[in-house]
Amino acid sequence: MQHPPVLTAEQEQFSRDALQELLWEDAGLVRTEKVGRSRQCRLGEERLDDAMAWISFYQRLWERRLDGLEAYFTLQRGTDR
Repeated sequence: MQHPPVLTAEQEQFSRDALQELLWEDAGLVRTEKVGRSRQCRLGEERLDDAMAWISFYQRLWERRLDGLEAYFTLQRGTDR
């Protein structure tokens, strides 16, 4: 089975930092603005809020599932005696 060729940052004439910055910007997590000769970076707060809501949802979901699993094992341990 052949694997597709892997393109490196050098082949695409991107630095790793520039590529990473571009990915963060595309995701809306970071916003950059050129001011004179420098770039100012800011967090994209609304996207971080979306990410935090998603994380919180799954955290609650898995906490409920694991609590249920713990209760099941506790019951099983009690009936085995």
